[in-house]
Amino acid sequence: MEETTIVLKFPSQCSLSTLIFAQSGLLSDFNASLSTSNEKILFDCESVKFIRPFCANLLSAMMLSHIKRGTAVFIKIPHNQSVLKYLKDLGFFEEFIINQEKVTCTPRSTSVALKKLESVDGTYLDNITKWLNCNAEIPFQVAQDLVSISLLEAINNVFDHSQSEIGCYVSAQAYHRENRLILSILDLGIGLFNSLKTVYPEIKNDPEAISRAILEGVSSKRTIEKKVRGVGLTNISGFLKGRGEMEIVSYQGYWKQRHDGAIEIRDLSCPLRGTCVNLSIDKHSVLEIVDPDEAVWGE
Repeated sequence: MEETTIVLKFPSQCSLSTLIFAQSGLLSDFNASLSTSNEKILFDCESVKFIRPFCANLLSAMMLSHIKRGTAVFIKIPHNQSVLKYLKDLGFFEEFIINQEKVTCTPRSTSVALKKLESVDGTYLDNITKWLNCNAEIPFQVAQDLVSISLLEAINNVFDHSQSEIGCYVSAQAYHRENRLILSILDLGIGLFNSLKTVYPEIKNDPEAISRAILEGVSSKRTIEKKVRGVGLTNISGFLKGRGEMEIVSYQGYWKQRHDGAIEIRDLSCPLRGTCVNLSIDKHSVLEIVDPDEAVWGE
């Protein structure tokens, strides 16, 4: 019997909202593909004309998930040369050798290169600090504090909760025309609900699990090296009030903190496996931070 090829098609406008709200079919097709065996998988990115960090992370995680399963993985690269160059500069082609060709990443000052993390990487966190300092034009100490106090814990929380076989993917991009910076962290693990429900049995669904994960000290691991986990998302939430937005997606749960601090919670019809934390920082609002000692973490 001839082996069939499953096609996973990425939409032309590739962002978190287009994938989880616009019913593109990609997430459901990917979820279905994980129940198959000995199939070829084609990731069709040919029509992609615009891509956000979340989608670069998602493409990488999806591909690696099937590679780990021993599936034959192929990709149609974007026809749009700007998107193709962006993926090259972001380091996507260093993660995956396409057509037996090794492509060297040419880092942009506006980006933080795509990286698969299986543990906390101090050098990579330093790169995020420099990116924030350069593109948000905030004091280096404030950028360093945001990374070391908040993002470090947020990434630790991913490792605590996800039980992902492939770790997590992180990437970031500054959009100066939009006056915002976007940083995305994604894993394809068991999700917040499955991670927290044994410790917090009162949690009944994915949206409730996300809301609980925002609370300070909440984690599937109560203590690690005598330090309480879970402060990272709380700190980021406080920092972003009036300065940006945070979106968290885990399976069928969607949680968003808007610029004014208002919270939006939704149930999704199609699950996103694992957990994604998407941060959008308003450059103009962050520019107002002039004192490194200012209390920027909110209440």
